[in-house]
Formats: sequence, C-alpha cells, structure tokens
Amino acid sequence: MISICLCDLTMFSREKCLTFHLFLLKTLWILFPLLPSKSKRDEWTIKYYFLLILLKLIINHWMYRWTMNCETRINYERIFMFYITIMTISYVLDIQIVLVRILTRDKYTVESFTNFPLFSLSLREIWDQRYNRIVDRPGRPSDLVGALVDTVLKESIFEPIRSELSSSTIAGLTTFLISSLLHVHIVVVSFDDLSYVFYTFIFFVLHGIVCGLEANMKIQFPEHVGWLLTHTFLLLTASFILGPLIRKGSPFFMLHPPPFYNNK
Repeated sequence: MISICLCDLTMFSREKCLTFHLFLLKTLWILFPLLPSKSKRDEWTIKYYFLLILLKLIINHWMYRWTMNCETRINYERIFMFYITIMTISYVLDIQIVLVRILTRDKYTVESFTNFPLFSLSLREIWDQRYNRIVDRPGRPSDLVGALVDTVLKESIFEPIRSELSSSTIAGLTTFLISSLLHVHIVVVSFDDLSYVFYTFIFFVLHGIVCGLEANMKIQFPEHVGWLLTHTFLLLTASFILGPLIRKGSPFFMLHPPPFYNNK
C-alpha cells in the first residue's frame, strides 16, 4: 500500500502537491489511523468497548481451539467459523482504540476495522462501509468507487484511471484487480504454495464484477432480499479466499496463535 501511494505521488500525480510531508502523513495514517472523536458521531463509550473486547476475545480464543482440532476439509460450516474468527480478531484494534481515547482524554480515537459486515445489504456496502475501515473512511457510495477496497487504492489507482478514461467501471475493476494481486502476494508469502494463487485472484475479480453490476444496474431490492443475496454470494465465494487457511489447518494455526492465548 505504501509503495502504491509513493508511486502515485512521485510518478503519476499531475495535480497533487508532491511533498515528502504529504507522503509521510498518508503513510502514518495508514499505519495508525487517528481521528478526532468529534468526527465519529456514533462513537461507542469506553465501557462498551471494554465489553466488546472481552466478548470478541472469548469468541476468538474459542474459535482458535476449534480450528486446532477441526478437519482440513472445506465445507460451509468451516467457512462460517473461519469468518467469525477473522471478524473477532479485531479485538486487538479495539484495545488500541480504548488506549488512544484514554491517553488523549477522549479527544482522539482510532478508525475501527469493521462495522458489523453481517448487516450488509449489498456487496458494495461491505467493501465501502463495513470492512477494512482502517484505510477507508465510510461515505455514501455514488458509483463503483463506493466498493473500492481502501483509500490508497482509490486515490492512487481508481481516481487516475477514471480521470484518464472517464469510466468508473474500468477504474473500479482495475482497482479490484490490483487488490487481488496484493492478496495473492500475501497468500504466497504466508503459505509458500502457488496452488492457492488462482483462487485468491478469482475471488477479488468476481467481487469486482458483481460490484460493477450493482453500480450500473442500480436495482433496489427489499432489505431482506438484498441481505440474503449478498451473504449467499459471500458464502459461495468465501472458499476461494479462506481455502488456504482451512486446508493448512492446525499446523498453520499452531504457529500463529492469537494474542493473549496460552498454548500450555
């Protein structure tokens, strides 16, 4: 992400102020996304965060024990359990939020990682407002930009391509393509297995295509129908991205226990 931002600021940007100060601020915000507390209208109380941290911690550690003993065969039950594991690991970031708010006397906070993706009514809502919020401040999605993975990709890839080609669809699909390559790199480094490359790549390509269809067709479904279609699609495609974690099973997780977990 930082490399993409640097390339954009130094090589492709035509109108932005190309200063080291600007690049440094963008980099620091990606790594440590501080926000004024007043900018988050619906910010929860610190007491609520303590309860949320405790709940996520218990669920995540319980899920970890389950993954240590489960089979490596992929099915929808295991996909759902791994999804819960990924969502609850955010208690680490919630701890960061509490510490920042206490140290700054509630003047600043940290952007939360997720906003209950389970409540999403469309795929674009997941990518724009519900998931990966650390580098994507939520807003009203007016076109395919509403489904982009994060601010760096939007500013450094989506906006330049849309400006040059005058096409939000092409820019959006290209951005999802770049995102897929980033995740392919993560998979190869983490598992040292090229057999997962295609499935990781196709996951983001499919999501990019569906987000493009949502943006261009502009079909409004009833809330319950939108929720059902969205999460059915997620469930059907989740094996592409979660497959490596499930197939590697307990040997991988034994080497990567969650924070505050005692293996003894």
